[in-house]
Amino acid sequence: MSAPHAIIPEIRTLDGLMNAFTLIRAMCEMRAEEALAIAADDLTLSNRLDQIEAEMADMEVDDKTRREVDLLRESIRTQSQAAAQYGGRAKDSGDFATAAAQAAYKSHGGIAEAVQSSPIESAAQAGYYER
Repeated sequence: MSAPHAIIPEIRTLDGLMNAFTLIRAMCEMRAEEALAIAADDLTLSNRLDQIEAEMADMEVDDKTRREVDLLRESIRTQSQAAAQYGGRAKDSGDFATAAAQAAYKSHGGIAEAVQSSPIESAAQAGYYER
């Protein structure tokens, strides 16, 4: 994936801002999907290590080696949980981008109405509302 500064151009108009929010939402959703897939894969791996640990006990493998496998399993399980949390937060960020876009459009989308009803003389530079 390209760096955000390479994908999102400088904002000069309301449309540019709306496009930026759309791109940000898409990037967050993509990252959420990737993180949740990693979390699921890691959980599967952790579960397989549970089985390996039991198999090692059946073969009477020494306790030290089994503890090392246990530490590895716990580390991967923690990694899975962290990826799941990241995925959830990335999805939340995508939702925030959608909300920010809706708020910006509500505040500035009516172009003439927004400019005329603004409590300040100029709601934004003149070119902001150009398409």
